[in-house]
Amino acid sequence: LDNFEYYNFSNLEPIYYYFNFMLLKNFNGPFVYFLNFFLISFFTWLFFLKAINNMKISFSIFFIIIFSQLGFFYDQFNTIRQLLALSICFYAFYFLLDKKFKQYFFWVIIASLIHYSAILCLFLFIPRLLIRNFNKLIVFTFVLLYIIVDLFSEFLVSSELKYAAYIGEDEKNNLIGNGALLFNTLFLFLAIYFIRRVSGVDREKYKFFLYLVICSYFIQFLIYINPSLSGSIFRLTNYFNLGYVFLYSYVFFS
Repeated sequence: LDNFEYYNFSNLEPIYYYFNFMLLKNFNGPFVYFLNFFLISFFTWLFFLKAINNMKISFSIFFIIIFSQLGFFYDQFNTIRQLLALSICFYAFYFLLDKKFKQYFFWVIIASLIHYSAILCLFLFIPRLLIRNFNKLIVFTFVLLYIIVDLFSEFLVSSELKYAAYIGEDEKNNLIGNGALLFNTLFLFLAIYFIRRVSGVDREKYKFFLYLVICSYFIQFLIYINPSLSGSIFRLTNYFNLGYVFLYSYVFFS
């Protein structure tokens, strides 16, 4: 906000740019900071809560997962924009599960115009369609993720100045790779174990969200191998980690 005159569409997402532009045009002083945070927070919770209601998932499990997996609002102030994008994608899963792809793409594009990382979710319709070939899908995804993350991630990050600072930031102390990998190992094994205990009507959806968290785990494993990727890639795992909310809700209600 203080340096808004130095930003344009080349380095700030369009919806977020216009949002700040309108705030600064109509308000001034400390109230601008309050209004920025308040409105982003309001819409973040709105989309999360609407999704909880639409998909009938556990309210308690939702809170446990987003605070443990996503560092909700206590990590750092500049993550709130991605959290808003996450909440919109979380809401959009309702349409993805019912294979209403037009509505799904619409909401993911909106999220992407707030934080570019949400573009990742555009491709999730593919595993949703192919989830019955679960084992083949996992093998293919591992190969694809390895190629993308290991060979091209640093190039993609360095191509935009605002992400270049993330490269190698955690190379000496690989807390993200080690910590996330250890933290999620037990939860991943539990999710795999419970798959047969989930009621048949939800099992295909369960496999889809299991696929998401396995992808997240594999990315964390690649970060463990190559710590220089931690800052640039780790945030992408947040979209996959939303799958934990659905997994343990399905188990709970089964």
